Amino acid sequence: HKDKYTRALDVLPRVAVPGAVVIPDSAPWLAEWLAEVLAFDGAGGSRFDDQVDPMLDACSEILGGGGLSMMDVL
Repeated sequence: HKDKYTRALDVLPRVAVPGAVVIPDSAPWLAEWLAEVLAFDGAGGSRFDDQVDPMLDACSEILGGGGLSMMDVL
C-alpha cells in the first residue's frame, strides 16, 4: 500500500492534463475541500488531509484505467 504522497505523484501527470479533472466553480463543500487539498504537502504536515485519500483513489481509478469510467460514478 502506497502512502498518500506517492499516490499523489503517481496520479499527478494524469490530473494535470487540461480537462481531465473538473472542479466546480461553486459548491457548499468547495472551500473546505480546496483548503485541504492545497495544504497537502505529502510529508504529514497537514493533519487534515482525509479528503485527499478518496480524491487520489478516484483520480487513479478513473484516469488511470482502473476499470471505472465517469458513467460508473455518476
